[in-house]
Amino acid sequence: PDDIQLSCQTKYNNVEIENGLLAQFNNDKKLWQLLFAPERTGPHELIVYAKRTKDGESSKSDAKFNLDVTKLRRPMKFHMIYTQFRTKKCQIYTPMDGILKKGSVVPIHCVISGAKDVNLTIDSNWIKNEGYRDPVL
Repeated sequence: PDDIQLSCQTKYNNVEIENGLLAQFNNDKKLWQLLFAPERTGPHELIVYAKRTKDGESSKSDAKFNLDVTKLRRPMKFHMIYTQFRTKKCQIYTPMDGILKKGSVVPIHCVISGAKDVNLTIDSNWIKNEGYRDPVL
């Protein structure tokens, strides 16, 4: 349904992994996408929360998965996202890794439907955005 919003959490040894998951709406397929980035091998717990956006209630745990990570391709962290990102069903295409190298030029490609203007911060500094055309930055 259109009024459902998903979020998620991952734990390793009962400790939440910061920025280890990304919940975003896939605008092409019209479905929620939950991406998992473990930092180490071993047993992980993935918890999925759902809520109706019109209720105003907090999210409830709706599913829990036990994942045994046996091999890591490349450890990474996802971007920090805020409630409005999920509420407005935004989507990040690139970069997926939330850790950017100092001094590098990184193209940002994301969908931000209905926005009139887009403001970005990097390390608490506002940056000028170029190339925003509704709904793509």
